[in-house]
Amino acid sequence: VGTYTGNTATSPSLIMGAGSYSVYLTSENTDGRIAIGYRETPMDPEEYDRLLKVHKGELNNPPKHYVEIFSSDLTGRISKDEVVYTLNLSTPTNIGFSIYTSAEQGNLSVDIIGQSSNYYGLVHPERFRICDQLETTLQPGKYQFKLTCEHANGQVSIFLKQ
Repeated sequence: VGTYTGNTATSPSLIMGAGSYSVYLTSENTDGRIAIGYRETPMDPEEYDRLLKVHKGELNNPPKHYVEIFSSDLTGRISKDEVVYTLNLSTPTNIGFSIYTSAEQGNLSVDIIGQSSNYYGLVHPERFRICDQLETTLQPGKYQFKLTCEHANGQVSIFLKQ
């Protein structure tokens, strides 16, 4: 499904067939831990249709109760850690976010950087074009949604549920 190096958090939405899957943690240089969580939900046909539309490039198909906080055409855009949205929380808050891209080439990353939690590489033109309904509890503090892109095509859209 994917390989990750360094200190990385990721949460791709995957539709996986029945069967067994393995996760391996290998490091010759660093002791570490890996935390794996999953949520198994039967696929609603309407949900499948919504995700298929997103996959085909119709990015304005967020889940219910999600609102768009950022959208951009990536063609010709060059950004390095550009803050596209800031979230200031005064109490622990449950949030959900969905990030979609139709980009199929170039460099693209959407990261969420905060005082106590970081999420890196939530979408990628070749591996993960859909990060759907990632829900988490964020501690109080400032969180920035950062865009990095160069030579990318297509669009990117970010939706938030609070």
